[in-house]
Amino acid sequence: MKARSAWEKVPLNKKVDIFFKAGDLVSTKYRSQLNASTMLGQGKTVFQAEIDAAWELADFLRFLAEFAQRLFDIEGWKDLSPLFLHSISQPLEETLHMPLRLWYSSTIFYLRIYGLFRLMGESGIPPGVVNFLPAEGPTFGRAINNSTHLSAINFTGSVLTVHWLRKQVGENVDRFRNLPRLHVVNSTLRGAFEYSGQKFSATSRLYVPSSSWKQIKEGLIEGMKQMKIGPVTDFDSFTSSVIDSRAYDRITSYIKHAEQSPDLQIIAGGQRNKSVGYFIHPTLVGTKNPRDRIMVGEIFGPVLTAFVYDDRALQETLDLIDSSTSFALTGAVFAEDREFLVQAAERLKMSCGNFYINDKSTGAVVGQQPFGGGLLSGTNDKAGSPHYLLRWTSPQSIKQYFNHFFFFRLIPVLFQVYFV
Repeated sequence: MKARSAWEKVPLNKKVDIFFKAGDLVSTKYRSQLNASTMLGQGKTVFQAEIDAAWELADFLRFLAEFAQRLFDIEGWKDLSPLFLHSISQPLEETLHMPLRLWYSSTIFYLRIYGLFRLMGESGIPPGVVNFLPAEGPTFGRAINNSTHLSAINFTGSVLTVHWLRKQVGENVDRFRNLPRLHVVNSTLRGAFEYSGQKFSATSRLYVPSSSWKQIKEGLIEGMKQMKIGPVTDFDSFTSSVIDSRAYDRITSYIKHAEQSPDLQIIAGGQRNKSVGYFIHPTLVGTKNPRDRIMVGEIFGPVLTAFVYDDRALQETLDLIDSSTSFALTGAVFAEDREFLVQAAERLKMSCGNFYINDKSTGAVVGQQPFGGGLLSGTNDKAGSPHYLLRWTSPQSIKQYFNHFFFFRLIPVLFQVYFV
């Protein structure tokens, strides 16, 4: 995992150069070795080996490097984060924007894959990023599927193996400093209480260093006092009622829990009334227990819970934020220290699909902040981006041989064939 962290920090243009170099090595220095090992190991003719082991592999390395660069050039896709740990059972072809990878090979591929493994190292990929692990299939599969870091499997093979992998994955799925205070206060109030906190992206938990808590708390309380809670027909209302009785009951259950728990304290708000509409006033709660139900549950209401941490426990708090819940939709960090912001963005990379620096956690803009979260928050499809369209397609490759007697043209919906 240390190798993964270092690899992510390598600039994309350098990665692109590495993979273009790998493509060049495939087509020159390693070409004969790859062809020969394919002929010996898989019994392919020299013609088939040249197509599969040299030409196609070089094309993949170059194409994917070019495609990664194009994705990087699309506004809003400057940081395509690799997954954690990737198990691959096929020859390595698409390692550019990748996670830490464990590469399994069956015995008949050992010679060819080992040669390619050496080639990747010579190309400039650091040790530990690609890991070649010859092993029996079931042994490898059981080990990798028990890892809490596993996030993707690349497999092509038999139906029996596919079923086995799906079963294994299914059984293990549950595994799977300085603050600009006024801006923090205003952003937190809006992120937590606009639309009565019912946005999926609403701020529901707040972590504040003890040295700043007094000023932040006072600012939040004062801001909440100024909020007008009323019907939407009053255009000066800051927010209105929650959406229905079920939402009202769910949200008030958390407020009642805060009223009764010795670990929780209602600092401001907490009033509610359902006589006419389902009105719940913005509520600020303080907690001594950062893993209390109110800090890890899905409230979807105007309830914000704050945990005050010791300034000396910053790293532990980042770990706490990352590990407290199984949700990963939105998050925001506020600081003036650029070095810390870079560190926090790196540390919390997998904790949310949309990460905001010195801004509130709501308000994603189409084409600028494609929206979506991972883990139990969703499939991180990123609505509002070009990539979203690819999620709903099923690629098909078509090849047709032409000669001078036959002309073929493909247009949308219809196939038209002309004979000359």
